[in-house]
Amino acid sequence: MLVGNEWSAEDRRELADLDQLLRSLALSPRLPPEQIARLLERHRALLQERHEIEQALVDLGPTWQETKAALNRLHSLMRQPPPEDGEAG
Repeated sequence: MLVGNEWSAEDRRELADLDQLLRSLALSPRLPPEQIARLLERHRALLQERHEIEQALVDLGPTWQETKAALNRLHSLMRQPPPEDGEAG
């Protein structure tokens, strides 16, 4: 969740956990390390997307101009293609 324009403590912890998991890749003997890395990178991209959407929602203000700008930003975020495998977004 977004706190002001900053990442929440929960999201920062989750990102740190992802970084640690990416470094170790010791999740499961059933999945190849490449698949694990791809899944973790996709999760990181989704966290970033959620953060950007939450920032846009915070910007929704009482005036139409602020609301229109925030909605345009949300529209732009939602129309972006998903990151390719291995991209953080």
